[in-house]
Amino acid sequence: MAKKGKAHFLSYHIFLTGWNESQATHIALHYDEKVDVITGLRQKTFYGRPNWNNEFKQIAENHP
Repeated sequence: MAKKGKAHFLSYHIFLTGWNESQATHIALHYDEKVDVITGLRQKTFYGRPNWNNEFKQIAENHP
């Protein structure tokens, strides 16, 4: 899509709301890598529960 001038065509937020100690250690060790340690994507995973008010507010601002 970037080649077609629509680089921001799709956006997403991934939330991990539960993990165990070994996963937390693995995440902490690889935090500064270019790709997300859980998904392998460039977009990083958010840890914890989403604040839906903030999420929907941001969507409304981006897509009036």
